[in-house]
Amino acid sequence: MTVYLPTTSMACTPAEAAYGTWDFWVYWPNKEDVTLALVASDTYFGDLDGYGVMLENDGALSLYRYDGNVPTLLDGTAAATIPEDSWVHIRVTRSALGMWNVYYDIGAGWVAGPMATDATYVESDYITLQTFSSGAMLDLGNARSDRAFLKWHGVVTPIYMAPR
Repeated sequence: MTVYLPTTSMACTPAEAAYGTWDFWVYWPNKEDVTLALVASDTYFGDLDGYGVMLENDGALSLYRYDGNVPTLLDGTAAATIPEDSWVHIRVTRSALGMWNVYYDIGAGWVAGPMATDATYVESDYITLQTFSSGAMLDLGNARSDRAFLKWHGVVTPIYMAPR
């Protein structure tokens, strides 16, 4: 399943959409890939140019750059970082200098994940959510309002995130 969220619906420019903070929850029920392309090219279908976070089939959390659908691993965690059949809270930041920081929380507090610096792509027209897992879910919001897909616009500076 693939879902495309146009950044124009977020009342921002493509340049603003390519920087800031993304915050989301993902349910990973089995060992199949879940990809979230956070900065994506201007095409719905076809070649993808941009960046994404992938929950790999071995439980690793990875940060990729995509050049015409060809993935380049920028950084990743060790295998078995994310346990199967669990919810994981993921936060991704990108600074004006192209510094990427990925954090994750599986219930014990925030942990620093993949980090990289890359400024190849500076605009985003879509956020693309893709799963090959039959039971994977992206939580876009719930009744308690403690899970949601959030995108903060603008430029951020990576900071240390203390556990909640």
